[in-house]
Amino acid sequence: MIRKVIPAVHVALYRLTGGRIGGSVGKGRRVLLLTTTGRQSGKPRTIPLVYGEDDGRMLLVASNWGGPKHPPWYLNLVANPEVTVRADGQSFRARAREATAAERPSDDGG
Repeated sequence: MIRKVIPAVHVALYRLTGGRIGGSVGKGRRVLLLTTTGRQSGKPRTIPLVYGEDDGRMLLVASNWGGPKHPPWYLNLVANPEVTVRADGQSFRARAREATAAERPSDDGG
């Protein structure tokens, strides 16, 4: 239950304040709102996610808190990569894709 309530409150505060509340967490880590299409329901699903940037691209890590399964938002992206992103006061449509092997960091930290 709490795993659903907290993201919903986060999304609501982010939208209400244009990202002034909920647009960053911790030590300045920026947060975006990712809206995917539910792979089973076909309904829009919005979740706040911490993101990084590389050469103008927004990067997300589908770690699911280190669990053994992919997070639902990732599975939605695999089924339908067309998304809406809200970040830094802007909202735009995008097409998500998985990083290639060459784009991923190596296991040795390089």
